[in-house]
Amino acid sequence: MCSGCKDIYFQRLREQGSHAIQRSVHYGGFWIRAVALLIDGIIIGVVTYPITFFVYAAFGVSLFNPSGNVTPEMISQFVAGAGFSFLINFAISLTYEAWFWVNRGATPGKMIFGLQVVRPTGERLTWGRAIGRVFGRWLSSLTLCIGYLIAAFDSEKRALHDFVCDTRVVYK
Repeated sequence: MCSGCKDIYFQRLREQGSHAIQRSVHYGGFWIRAVALLIDGIIIGVVTYPITFFVYAAFGVSLFNPSGNVTPEMISQFVAGAGFSFLINFAISLTYEAWFWVNRGATPGKMIFGLQVVRPTGERLTWGRAIGRVFGRWLSSLTLCIGYLIAAFDSEKRALHDFVCDTRVVYK
């Protein structure tokens, strides 16, 4: 919200209540959010893919096995590399999303479309709520992505993680 609109917003809120403000908000829909998520996924993938490659190499995992035999040692190396890679990639993803939500109000994918993640009052997210939203997105994914699909049918275009963290995705 721009500084010029802030006084008008709070004046309307005092005079008419929150229901009057809700009508003037334009929520980001399912498809635009899906494309923004894809863009963010590409950005994160460009960073995490090489890291994953080097982590697997550090754990001795080889992509080429000319003999075709799989040994228990190879399996343990792969599992250890996958676990360590997962932790590093998760930390990068969490930091990327939470930092952008707290400091910019949106990730680059959402910024491209003029979207912003806010509280129902229009405030930016705190670090705790941003980190909670990352875990909420996992919950949305674990439900076979039905958590994301909820946004297509909700009047405020909220996905499951928006319900959990009490956030909204709106146009600036």
